[in-house]
Amino acid sequence: MPKPYSNDLRHKALSYYKECQNKSKTCIIFKIARTTLDLWIKLEKHQGNANRPHPDKAGRPYKIKDLQAFKSFVETTAFSQAKDLVPLFEQTFG
Repeated sequence: MPKPYSNDLRHKALSYYKECQNKSKTCIIFKIARTTLDLWIKLEKHQGNANRPHPDKAGRPYKIKDLQAFKSFVETTAFSQAKDLVPLFEQTFG
């Protein structure tokens, strides 16, 4: 998967396009595809800027739901290594 374009490049390309009103010239100067520029223009109209949209839930789901309860669990449980906490954690929190 290709690396996404930086927000800085997006803003520079869009501001240049707004000045010259020429998509082809903008794409050549910034070395981006026409569809990419079209997407950024559409994104700016939709959300007010062309920043990369970030998914709300990225990555693996959290096992620890209540951080305060986990913190007090760790402070009150006797253990010598972190791996000793796993079975105790599963007993307590499920």
